[in-house]
Amino acid sequence: QVYHQVQAFFAEHKLAPRIVAEVQDVELARRLALSGFGIAPLNAYTVSVSLPANGLAVVGPHAATGIDETIYLVTRKRKWPNPLAEHLAKTFRIPPGPYSRTRGGGVPVTPRHPQ
Repeated sequence: QVYHQVQAFFAEHKLAPRIVAEVQDVELARRLALSGFGIAPLNAYTVSVSLPANGLAVVGPHAATGIDETIYLVTRKRKWPNPLAEHLAKTFRIPPGPYSRTRGGGVPVTPRHPQ
């Protein structure tokens, strides 16, 4: 999804970047960007916790680029729940930020089980 949005952004703005690498791994993309190999579409959380601090700069928010990714976390009710998965489902939050669509304490991700 993000790949096609980035390609559409380049086409719409008549940009012809020199592609160094196309990678699926977020950590590898982050490291390539930190090493000066160009830009990488990264989520706000990855940028906010990236070391070194201020090592990455945001090129443009979703409103300016139109690049967005929706992530769905789905699980089913289990006879023996995984304690770590239960903990993550109860405590995971997307941190608010200037480039996220969240306000306040972030968006809670809660488990949804079909009834």
